[in-house]
Order: sequence, then structure tokens, then C-alpha cells
Amino acid sequence: HRRLRDGWFHRILPYLDLGNLHDAYVECHQVGGPCDRGRSDLRTWVHYTRGTVNGRPLARTVLNAFTCPSDAVTITDRVCGRGYQGNYVLCHGNAIQRSVGRHQDNNGMFYRVSSIRISDVKDGTSNTVMGSEALVRPPDVSRWGWGDCGCYWLGGRWGELGFTTLQPPNTPLPDRNYRCKSTSYVHAPCESIRGRDEAQNFARSFHAGGVHALMGDGSVRFVTESIDVTTWRALGTRRGGEMIGEF
Repeated sequence: HRRLRDGWFHRILPYLDLGNLHDAYVECHQVGGPCDRGRSDLRTWVHYTRGTVNGRPLARTVLNAFTCPSDAVTITDRVCGRGYQGNYVLCHGNAIQRSVGRHQDNNGMFYRVSSIRISDVKDGTSNTVMGSEALVRPPDVSRWGWGDCGCYWLGGRWGELGFTTLQPPNTPLPDRNYRCKSTSYVHAPCESIRGRDEAQNFARSFHAGGVHALMGDGSVRFVTESIDVTTWRALGTRRGGEMIGEF
């Protein structure tokens, strides 16, 4: 949502039996609620989310459904600003993220202010990657991590909710974010950049040899880090018309 800067993460909470979190989030962002800063241009931005659920800060709630057991980073380090950081993100395509324009088409299934439906996935849902994994970096540079994958409560404007198939899983090339939580974490290298229109995050995990990928048809595939990069890039588009073989 362009106004709230929220995204798929916040919208699916009710479908994971987490409706109480979703309701608390919506209530927080009402005029006069805990998130109301009294300024019409800032009042509802998602990273101002406050409020509590069962006496605990809403945005700091650790969600096991979004936490990969193989990523052994401590709970203390699973934080971006005021919010919890998870491991799962959705695919915006096979190129860098473009987030400044309101209707930038990133050629994948999920990107900022998109309105993509399943019927728009012309390559076929079994041939299109919908989501995958990312690693949580320890905060040795910044606890905010604008752009770091899984920083759901910072919103999607800086790239926190998505990844690209531009490079294969577990690539040694760095992610590029506005403000990396760490620039020295060898398992998930990151380069801090100016602005947000050249951002890129790649699929990463601690699973031996690759990552899990959620396909558009709801199936989960294990994709090896040795996958042909042309195939991986083709899987990231929803209507590229590429011929995709076995992977």
C-alpha cells in the first residue's frame, strides 16, 4: 500500500491465525491511534507502528512462521528499527528494484504498488518463482537496516519485502541496500548505497547447496546454487515467455 508502506506480510497475517496482530496493526494506524504522529503525510507509515499485543510490542513479536530454523542468528539480532526481522521474501522479478515511480513494473509477481493477479502470470505458475529465503545479518553497522530482506516493519519502499533472481542463490556478490545492517557478514555480503532505486537483494540460506523457492502454484522447490543463471532469471519473470527446462 503506497500510503501505509505496508505489504504482503501485513496482509496475510489473518490467514496464519494471526488476526490479532493484524487487527492491532490496523487499529494502531487509525487517526488518533498510537501510530498517529499528527502529520497527514507521515501518520500512517508502517515503521511508526507501535501498540501492543498481550502486553508486548506489536512490531517486535517474533513470528515462527517467518523464521527459518537453519538461520541461527539470535533473537536479539532479529530486529530492524522497532520491528522483528524474518527470513522469507517475495520475488519482484529478475532485475534491480525500481521503487521511486508509482507504477514501476519489475516483471515479477510482487513489487511496490503492484496489482498483479494470478491471471497475469502468463509463463505459468509452476514456472514462476513467487518467494524464497534470505539471511538475517547481525547489526554491526545499523539496527535499522533500510532495505534488508525481511525487515517487514520498515515497509516495502526500500526493498525489504522482496528479492531478485538477477543472481543465483547464495551468490558471493553483495546485496545493495540503502542502509545495510552489516557490511562485513560473510554469509550475506551487503553494500550500502545512496537512494533506493538501485536496490537488489538475492535469495540466500544456510541450507546446504541452495534455497527453498515458493512457486506460483503453491509448491516448494529446492533450487541449487549451481542452477543456470539464465534459468533462474527466467523463473523470476511472470510473462517473459522463456523456455524453461528441468531445474
